[in-house]
Amino acid sequence: MNNIAASAAADKLIENISGVIVNPLIVLMFTFALVAFLWGVRAYITGADNPEVRAKGANGILWGIIGMALMFMAFTIVKISINTFGLGQDTQTKEDMKKVLKPTR
Repeated sequence: MNNIAASAAADKLIENISGVIVNPLIVLMFTFALVAFLWGVRAYITGADNPEVRAKGANGILWGIIGMALMFMAFTIVKISINTFGLGQDTQTKEDMKKVLKPTR
């Protein structure tokens, strides 16, 4: 197996892992964080007269925001990594990029 075929196979593997496993997992975790946030908002509003319920609601809001921020950062890191290393692009796009970025003399 030559280097070009191996590189294409590795690119396809990373693209599949990212698209089939990582991205849906990030979306699922983001959904859990959003549910925690909304549960916290509901508890905070409905328990306005009970300080203990309001504290639990505020805690849910805080952890929901933290969770959503972490999932957004994870998604961003994956996308930046893929774009930085040129993964997830077809070989024609890579060849076109080499032509465009080739210095002219």
